[in-house]
Amino acid sequence: MAKMAIITEKKPIPLRRSVRLLIVEDCQFALQSYQQNLPPERFQTLQIYNYRSAVLESEHLPNTDLILLDLNLPEKPNQRQDASGTFRLAEILQVKYPQLKIVIVSVEQNPNLIQRAKDAGLDGYLPKPTIGLPQQLPELLERILSGERIFLSDLIANSSEIKITSAEMNVVLTMRDHPDASRKKIALLMGLSHYTIKNHLNSVREKIGVVSDAGMMSKLIELGMLD
Repeated sequence: MAKMAIITEKKPIPLRRSVRLLIVEDCQFALQSYQQNLPPERFQTLQIYNYRSAVLESEHLPNTDLILLDLNLPEKPNQRQDASGTFRLAEILQVKYPQLKIVIVSVEQNPNLIQRAKDAGLDGYLPKPTIGLPQQLPELLERILSGERIFLSDLIANSSEIKITSAEMNVVLTMRDHPDASRKKIALLMGLSHYTIKNHLNSVREKIGVVSDAGMMSKLIELGMLD
């Protein structure tokens, strides 16, 4: 049975000042996406780390409001990546810095991992901004900073609230009908550019809260939006 954490009541971060942020991430594309999507006048990145052991040595921790933790990180440089160590790090941070907002970011959609983050009392589990919800990231973080706990599984709205355009659905249907076709092939079949196809698929995935094309198809079927 998973150990249930005691969830500390954390104070909201006032809108009148910058949010002091630590990012623990070893993917350059994800770091670029954070830079592009988090307005610097609100989110002040104090430091970026790419392995776990550096975090506990950080002089910035006592003054940090929010930490974004990549799920699969090495303990030290050139070591094996693993998720269990990240949960252990989060547990240590909760004890030492009870007002710190802790959010895991990952490409993993494993329900057991998401539930583990919930049971641990973490403040959120979000998709990496490179693969899902990049434009919604500031809003989601603001909600977390105001005291809400947000998890990937909770972001999937009811199908009646999801507005997928006809152009987006045409791309989805073409992919469904040509399951072995690459995106370039889909673009050729539809007479569209590869970038248009990419943008439509990114938009659909964001709207339904999934991070992969396979997950998109499964979720659309589950929501009754695709046969």
